[in-house]
Amino acid sequence: VKEAKQKCPQLILKSGENLDFYRETSQRIFELLCSPNTWRPMLPSSRTPHPINVERLGLDEFFIDVTPLVTAYDDRIEQ
Repeated sequence: VKEAKQKCPQLILKSGENLDFYRETSQRIFELLCSPNTWRPMLPSSRTPHPINVERLGLDEFFIDVTPLVTAYDDRIEQ
């Protein structure tokens, strides 16, 4: 913002919309995705659930490593 003001002194900045609800919802979704209970029904009961790695990118994007789910599914097919 400082650099923009230097390059354009007549720049008028207005505060954006209130994103509190969006941030709170994003956090709740992230917590849900990080919970082992979310993924437990998808893994065989005889196996201890492996952690599902979840990484946040911004407010509304997540990377989810589903390798443990794929491995568990492959194990079921082989049996």
